[in-house]
Amino acid sequence: MDQPLTIRGRDEVVDLRHDDDTSSTDALTGLADRATIVAEIGYRLHALPRAHRIAVLVLDIDDFLSVSYTVGPVESDALLVELADRLRRVAGDRPLARIDGDVFALAVPTPTDIDRLVRDVRSALDRPFTVRDHRLYLTVASGAAYGTSGDDPATLLAEAGTASIAAAKQGRGGWAVFQPALRRAAIARLDAEQELNRAFRDEDLTVRFQPKIDLTSGEICGAEALLRWEKDGRAVQAPPAFINVAEGSGLIVPIGLWVMRVAFGALAEWQEVAGDRPMHISINLSGHQLAQPSLVDDLWAAMLMTGVDPAQVQVEITETVLLHDLDTTTASLSRLRAMGVRVAVDDFGTGYASLNYLRRFPVDILKIDKEFVSGIGHRQQDEVIVEAVIRLAHDLGLQVVAEGVESQEQLDRVRELGCQQAQGYLLAPALDGSRMLELLGERPTW
Repeated sequence: MDQPLTIRGRDEVVDLRHDDDTSSTDALTGLADRATIVAEIGYRLHALPRAHRIAVLVLDIDDFLSVSYTVGPVESDALLVELADRLRRVAGDRPLARIDGDVFALAVPTPTDIDRLVRDVRSALDRPFTVRDHRLYLTVASGAAYGTSGDDPATLLAEAGTASIAAAKQGRGGWAVFQPALRRAAIARLDAEQELNRAFRDEDLTVRFQPKIDLTSGEICGAEALLRWEKDGRAVQAPPAFINVAEGSGLIVPIGLWVMRVAFGALAEWQEVAGDRPMHISINLSGHQLAQPSLVDDLWAAMLMTGVDPAQVQVEITETVLLHDLDTTTASLSRLRAMGVRVAVDDFGTGYASLNYLRRFPVDILKIDKEFVSGIGHRQQDEVIVEAVIRLAHDLGLQVVAEGVESQEQLDRVRELGCQQAQGYLLAPALDGSRMLELLGERPTW
């Protein structure tokens, strides 16, 4: 009987003694590649006695894209080689492969080893990886799937990969086992991505603008660009739902670039109507967008195309984005500020950013979350929080914007407390471009 494949060190040739009589290794790490481990899993499944199982473990490095952008491609390759060496020591004689850029897979003949293997992998990553001046700690999302005789090896590997995606959603170092519900969720996620892609292509996505008011003059001073998904004038999905889909699929990058161009083009029109009143536009940036190396260049190109001054542009990020990847986020925001773009922290007070993070990041503006603003006149605690945030911002030399202003009492109070700008339904809802121009021409004051 043929012997099962033995996957050895990186400099050795792997001899696959199965029907196809072919095997190959990953050029960077020397590990087996996807085709080789699929063949090995298939061989082991075929040789299994009935009622026995094997397991496949997929390991996906958490947020490796941001790490790669931070340290560069050469250093990223060095990280992968070092990680492969550590995983090789953990794997022992179990087949190990690199199946994608930052994704590895293990065939585990004894499924009861899985829990211990996951613990061993975590222990192997406890020590930092040193690349140039960077000391980096890597974690992996671990997903397992179990197979029996007659199962399809490629499907088993895909199921373990699906489990690793579910594990990644738990947070860094997550761990999950494949269940049929995960497959259904993956199919639903793919369907949602395809639907959003069609909406983007068919121009069912639109940009609305919510005016911002200068609380000194009472006049409109700019607006926040808000993405909406509409069909025949009606909302198809609420923004949080489809923006999460865009984030997970990577569609947020081309969609975000389109939003920039639309928003900057609108701002150029507003400025003509506003005359000597300086106007600005705010656009929201996600962690995925901040991780893109082309972000700053894309913003710059969009501003050149529309003739917008960088000083008229604000980018809004949430506290959770600030905590996403310190090095990458800081570098991107610093470059934007060097261009003259201003940085705002959206929904301030609802996340987990400490005051130390606020001090470290290049921030110009704090936006008080509407949850606290809505409590003015109803909940004393919320009003105290609003007052404290405004005082903190002033002490740090930051501007303050009150979100979600819906009553005259709230507007009067935030103005009294020294808030510089406000937005909310009392002032105006999110408007289409033509209505925004009309409103600017009317020159209302509050």
